[in-house]
Amino acid sequence: MVLKSIREISSYVGAEVYPPEHKDKNIEGLASFEKATERELTFITHSSMLEKTKAQVIISSEKLITDKTLLLVKNPKLAFAKTLELFDRPKDIKPGIHPQTWIEEGTEIDPSATLYPFVSIKKGAQIGKNVVIYSGVYIGDNVIIDKDCVIYPNAVLLPKTKIGKRVIIHSGCIIGDDGFGYVWDGTKHYKTPQIGNVVIEDDVEIGVNTCIDRATTGQTKIKAGSKIDNL
Repeated sequence: MVLKSIREISSYVGAEVYPPEHKDKNIEGLASFEKATERELTFITHSSMLEKTKAQVIISSEKLITDKTLLLVKNPKLAFAKTLELFDRPKDIKPGIHPQTWIEEGTEIDPSATLYPFVSIKKGAQIGKNVVIYSGVYIGDNVIIDKDCVIYPNAVLLPKTKIGKRVIIHSGCIIGDDGFGYVWDGTKHYKTPQIGNVVIEDDVEIGVNTCIDRATTGQTKIKAGSKIDNL
């Protein structure tokens, strides 16, 4: 069980606590307003929902007359999503490189990064601050991964791929694979070399088993803030 204080949560989501003396209360989880217990936090979007929940700590946009603790914000649903982040952080992250990681010479890995067993990192790759790379990930030549990224098991980042800040790449993704390019020469399909790369900008999330081909020339670019679902 993970306990979080109202003080920590309100600071993280930018909420005003009412009454303020309740800041040192703790909660042990989050739930929908119908299912929340007295020890869990929930959010409401209308005052009529208040009496339908057992939760004693409520994220709300209105200062309501109640003996419950209110966390007052403009967007309760957004604040609830941010609170979920506090409970969802991996507990096993310990910065460092596991001895069963394969790293070629000529790489740059920030000491705050976490590399799990059976990660392969090729020459020229750069791994930024607080990056977490799970088991079975392949990082090709000259791949650049900026800070605060998470790459889940068995993803593949092929040569010259560039990853921005706070990018999440889920299991089984292949980034920078060969583009599907052919020219008909009259008798057969002639393969067109794919010499470009892939650039993933900041705050992108890429779902499980997604493939993003590199460009024939230039860049295949996924713009900042994009969210790609599985497959």
